[in-house]
Amino acid sequence: MIDGPQPGCRLAAGPWWLLFSGPIGPSEPHSHHAAQIVVHGGVPCVAVDSEPRRGPIVVVPSDVPHAVLDHRDHALVLFVSPDSVVGKRLAADGIDRGGSLDGAHPVAHLLGALRMSNWSQADEAVRRTLEHLDVADVEHGSTWRHHRSLDEALLELPDDIDIDDVDSVRLADDIGLPAGRITETLTDGLGIPLDGYVRWLRIVTAIESLVDGDDLRAAAAAARFPGAHDLSHACTSMFGLGPTALAQSGNWLSAP
Repeated sequence: MIDGPQPGCRLAAGPWWLLFSGPIGPSEPHSHHAAQIVVHGGVPCVAVDSEPRRGPIVVVPSDVPHAVLDHRDHALVLFVSPDSVVGKRLAADGIDRGGSLDGAHPVAHLLGALRMSNWSQADEAVRRTLEHLDVADVEHGSTWRHHRSLDEALLELPDDIDIDDVDSVRLADDIGLPAGRITETLTDGLGIPLDGYVRWLRIVTAIESLVDGDDLRAAAAAARFPGAHDLSHACTSMFGLGPTALAQSGNWLSAP
């Protein structure tokens, strides 16, 4: 589906989203756990459950087979965690039944904005896309910042961790951030429950490690996966692509 790596391809990740901007091409039917929003133009380009869907935006549900039917020189592919506020809103609204927006106004302004060169522009592109779909409170994620020390601590937590199980005061002492800031970040700044964030964070951390030049085994260790196979399985299950393929699909834009 993603035709990377090519000049101009960009990848960026937030607490519950992964954004690709660049060319897309024909693919075999496949599915993955992340919901997917494809901005590509008007004529049919994406098939959902074997049914071609018109644009300009097509929403692909979590775990539903889909395929790209044709090449597009420039498109947006937005992967959304089904555990997130946005993912749940998509499901609740029924948009994720393979719907498309045939009657929506043109999205040339969206496609233009997606030729981003930094993470903030990627975040803005995500916000604009969600506004266009009218499926989420766009404030979720807009205040998020990549706290490296906090993320390192969260990577040590089990996948099924709940916010009520985290001692914010002790965590603050360990990493040198104010307890109030940690609580605000974990409860208001993510747009996804803590356990879902930890799972998402592991995959994103591993991809960043690969981008930095680590091999698959080292990337798995950096993200606290038991081994390279576990990392590959988690990434492919979530995005339909392995971690190495994602890392090589475009220029990775690091969060602030």
